Amino acid sequence: MTNCTTMLLAATHAVEPLQWWTDAELDAVRVPVEDACSAWVRDWIGSTPIVEATVARAHERPQTNRSAWVPLGNRGERAAWMQARTGAVEDVLHTLFPTEPGHSALQSMQGIAYAVAAKAHSALAEILQSRIGLGASADEAQPDAALFKPWSGSVLISVTIPGRSAIAVLLNCATARSFLAPGAGRKEPSQPKPRAALEPLAQALADRTLLLRIGLSSCELDIGTLESLRVGDIVPLPHSLDAPLQVSTVQGVQVCAGFLGAHHGVKAIELAREVSIDRDAQFSQHSQRQV
Repeated sequence: MTNCTTMLLAATHAVEPLQWWTDAELDAVRVPVEDACSAWVRDWIGSTPIVEATVARAHERPQTNRSAWVPLGNRGERAAWMQARTGAVEDVLHTLFPTEPGHSALQSMQGIAYAVAAKAHSALAEILQSRIGLGASADEAQPDAALFKPWSGSVLISVTIPGRSAIAVLLNCATARSFLAPGAGRKEPSQPKPRAALEPLAQALADRTLLLRIGLSSCELDIGTLESLRVGDIVPLPHSLDAPLQVSTVQGVQVCAGFLGAHHGVKAIELAREVSIDRDAQFSQHSQRQV
């Protein structure tokens, strides 16, 4: 899957985008929630090990679907919830006091521990709202079951405080997208990349070395003549000086025509674009290559 894939699902009356976050995008969503919980832990619990947050697509944690959720805040299409296993304040009470004051404090709505937990819960909600960019929620509804389906774009972040209760936060797709670059979660039509201007062929090949193969006319020798050949013998070729040569690459691709010649006292090949040329007029105009 590429960066972030959007697929379109045709419905009876509407088309809804399906969202999928990459691991890198999920990590970008995790950071502000982890930072908010870390700040809250420093203020209300004090010196503790560093909190650790894990992030997942909501449908990957099906066991959380049956848990109760308390609205954390909303703003426009954005919304978030905080998990409340025993109750919003009760969960914070267990986080603040993992062993004390015990079960009796939970039954005393006027207990000091419960009052501290209520303030701590409000502080946690406020700092999460601030870091996530939400306002206080007046809606007490739990998240819709559709948020826990694949492709919903919902994200679940679980913050673990060693030795204490964990804090779980659920973000809908719009909230998760607010932490990412515009258009994240949607596959935009690809735009053709600008192409650099083409260079003239002579300039592009100026610094390259090219091996050329020069083809002369073939000759025929009887077996007796071939067997009698010795080093230094000269074999005349039936190739006229006016007959064009075939100039090709070592791969056999023909480049141009050529003619036998000499240049500065050494054998040379005159390269010619056309074979039907006036050799006396053109010899000095074509580039010369040493053989």
